[in-house]
Amino acid sequence: MNIEHKIILKRIITLICSMMVMACLGQAIAGMSGYLVGSGRPMYVLLGLCGGAAFSYAAIAVWKSYLKDVMAANAREREDEAPPP
Repeated sequence: MNIEHKIILKRIITLICSMMVMACLGQAIAGMSGYLVGSGRPMYVLLGLCGGAAFSYAAIAVWKSYLKDVMAANAREREDEAPPP
């Protein structure tokens, strides 16, 4: 797998993790909104918040790795384009 494929894969993983954060936080909101009708679900809230935090950490970690790969690819391109001394 070359660097371009790794970059694309990391962007897709970051996208999926970001969508999972929204789903988990939506689950937490659903658990909290149950208290409005008298049947709140604290486990939904707990799992939603823990899942949202875990997926957000994963998305940030993958994004930082993605940025390092992009910087390395740009540096290689500049070296390839530079005229020989």
